[in-house]
Amino acid sequence: VLLTSDHGEMLYSHPEDFLTFDHRSLYDQVMHVPGILWGAGVPRGKTIQSLATHIDIAPTLLALSGLPPKPGSQGEDLVPVIRGKQASVHPYLFGEQDILVPLRSVRDERYKLILNERTGEKQLFDDSQDPGEHRDIAASQPSIVARLSAVLDKWRQANEPPAAERETRWRKLVA
Repeated sequence: VLLTSDHGEMLYSHPEDFLTFDHRSLYDQVMHVPGILWGAGVPRGKTIQSLATHIDIAPTLLALSGLPPKPGSQGEDLVPVIRGKQASVHPYLFGEQDILVPLRSVRDERYKLILNERTGEKQLFDDSQDPGEHRDIAASQPSIVARLSAVLDKWRQANEPPAAERETRWRKLVA
């Protein structure tokens, strides 16, 4: 049995941003959701602090059921992490949000970079020092911004159509 959520809620945690009451951002209040797993082969009472994403659910449940992953599917089997054989299966996690303001994010175990695609603004947060993501440190950490920007750019090239095509698709959806 797996209990999770599709997103968290801002609940006015970032009052300086518009729509801070909703879930139209890439701050951890929205992105960090519960993942509670129970069943055979799952240790009881164990808390895991590892990067994971919803696309990991299917391969993980299939592995716990003794079934192979679906060929060509995305996501990683989290069973090695759950059983303590690996610390992580993802060096980075990516996020995207296109309602009102197109945002993209990438995070590693410590830092999160958020890109406002419309303005080009980049925010950087050190989640070990600022888990609420209130202090943008992008100006003081240009090498980390550059590293995470390169990772995000590479992911976007592999996973997104060009911005003009995305805009055309969006306009067709809302028309």
